[in-house]
Amino acid sequence: MDIIMTECNTRCGRIAIVGRPNAGKSTLINALLEEPVSIATHKAQTTRHCILGIKTKELCQFIYIDTPGIHVHAKQYLQRQMNKIAHQTLSTVDAVIWLTDRCQWTSDDERVAECLGALKCPIVWCMNKIDRLNKHDDLMPHITDIRTRYPWIDSCVPISARHGNQLDVLESILMDHCPQTAHTFPEDMLTDRQPAFTASETIRAQVFKQTHQEVPYATHVTIDAFKTQPHRTDIQATLWVERPAHKMILVGRKGQTIKRIGIGARETLNRLLDTTVHLKLWVKIQKNWSDDPTAIAEQDLSGPSS
Repeated sequence: MDIIMTECNTRCGRIAIVGRPNAGKSTLINALLEEPVSIATHKAQTTRHCILGIKTKELCQFIYIDTPGIHVHAKQYLQRQMNKIAHQTLSTVDAVIWLTDRCQWTSDDERVAECLGALKCPIVWCMNKIDRLNKHDDLMPHITDIRTRYPWIDSCVPISARHGNQLDVLESILMDHCPQTAHTFPEDMLTDRQPAFTASETIRAQVFKQTHQEVPYATHVTIDAFKTQPHRTDIQATLWVERPAHKMILVGRKGQTIKRIGIGARETLNRLLDTTVHLKLWVKIQKNWSDDPTAIAEQDLSGPSS
């Protein structure tokens, strides 16, 4: 890759965002970039891919990597691959943001801590969702306890990704951990993912919003056609589910559910792609795709810059 900047005082660092499912990783990367590059919902295990977000701030370029949540009990091939990608990412970064949910502590957090303890790079522990703390008096005892148990933590920053609290403090710390080197990407580049990927993730986000229980987790999206014309973009996509019952739920009574998914996705894509989007959706069955290595490989979970 061509070097974009050569000034000796520029900095550029790869920073992984890790944590258990639903800790707020996607919300954090979107807040840091001030743009929605990763889908974020209130449901756990939404992120499947490594999403790379780029922010150039004066002389420092932050390359944030939103990783899938690390699963303690990874039964499906999809979950095992997501764990593998998360672990591989950690071996290539300059710093790690370890995200946890307030003062809550689970076995999933313990598992993530076990993975981080062997790393050589700095670990910045962020307690997220502090705006939802019932008792702020619980904050300091929890911080003291965790830092005592895990002395390899480099620093701790309580944050609210949703409201942007203390993100400037976090970036100041991360800047010190970015190596002094030329920038990797152009200054105006936001992500390494292509618009078609943005479309598929936007559609999948609507599936999470419009359906419940196991249906959104048993759905993946492929873009069959993505054609850009002056003042409009035509997109055709297939939503793949594992069982006929899932297809019935996704289509909905008289097609109402798939219609709501299409409307919500189209409204978001109009704004993200800055054009008028014409979207056509189909729902098809691909039995046991989440345990099919070929089907998982086609989804390119690790991304183009891995």
